[in-house]
Amino acid sequence: MKKNNKRYLNSAFALLLSGFALVSCNDNEVDFVYNQKPTVSVAQTSYTVNEGEVVSIVLTPSRTINAPIQVKLELLPGGTATIDDDFSLPGTPIGIDEGLGADGFMVTIPANASSYTVKIPTVIDDAVDDNETFAVRLSGTFNLNATIDQVVNVTIKNVVKDELDLTLSWDKTFSFGGETYSLCEEEYDIDILVFDAATLNPFGNGAQTGDCPEHLNMPLSEYPDGEYIIAGYLYNDIGLPSLGLPEFNIPITVDYLRGGSSTLSGSFTQSTGMLTSNSQGDSGAPSGGNGDGDLTVIVRVKVQNGVFTILNGSTVLAQGKSAAKMIDAFKVRKALKHKK
Repeated sequence: MKKNNKRYLNSAFALLLSGFALVSCNDNEVDFVYNQKPTVSVAQTSYTVNEGEVVSIVLTPSRTINAPIQVKLELLPGGTATIDDDFSLPGTPIGIDEGLGADGFMVTIPANASSYTVKIPTVIDDAVDDNETFAVRLSGTFNLNATIDQVVNVTIKNVVKDELDLTLSWDKTFSFGGETYSLCEEEYDIDILVFDAATLNPFGNGAQTGDCPEHLNMPLSEYPDGEYIIAGYLYNDIGLPSLGLPEFNIPITVDYLRGGSSTLSGSFTQSTGMLTSNSQGDSGAPSGGNGDGDLTVIVRVKVQNGVFTILNGSTVLAQGKSAAKMIDAFKVRKALKHKK
């Protein structure tokens, strides 16, 4: 009887050892846990970019899964940057109506993706700004296929544009036959031309759209170092000189702006050398153009090493003495092409 008990004990002990062996063997196997969700992390939580650059937020799941992962982007209060004006958030708008709390945007990490980049574009504007900031919270949405709870802070630095914008206007009211008229409403047309100050040859296309006011853009990429004369060419005088009105001046006002610059923003109005109600327009207007309309020098713009310098005042306007040579050059240009 004792001998049989010993046999049973030996068998039980062997079975117990077998169990330990199985456990020891499983310690070296992959631990499959099917109900544990991956965690999505961000590569960094703080970004500094210049206006016009893109914030690229890299999202990385702790492991890949064969299902898409939805992530909500929520703009947090307290920032100085304004959405849609200074930056925009990608994705599909979601929020309170979907039961997801504050409004935001949803992006989707594709199934089996090991990483995904959320791109937030920023806007380069004309405003002179201090550094602007905003913060975005990233969290889960509908499908709950992964967990994420991260806050990303962004600083946007002010940028000065590499271009000068000139808006040139000349609208004025006058009376005739008991009625009041507006130059711009009657399509009194002044073309804005650019000349190389060194050669007095026409430069570029200027602004010849027929609009009032006209807008001239001068990017550094198209205007190498040098000095440029901005002139007004009277294309269509609308018959004003023949009305017999008392002569009145038609000065051109220039609003100048280099976006992002605190020193190159303002306006001025011609005080000498301007067109008048007796100035003659192009005799071929509006059908063609003969290059014989009156010309007025408005302003000079100097470009040097990426710096724009606007020269105005009586001294600069007096350089319109070279107008005759400029008109000769313009006759050739008008004969070739006039954009109307």
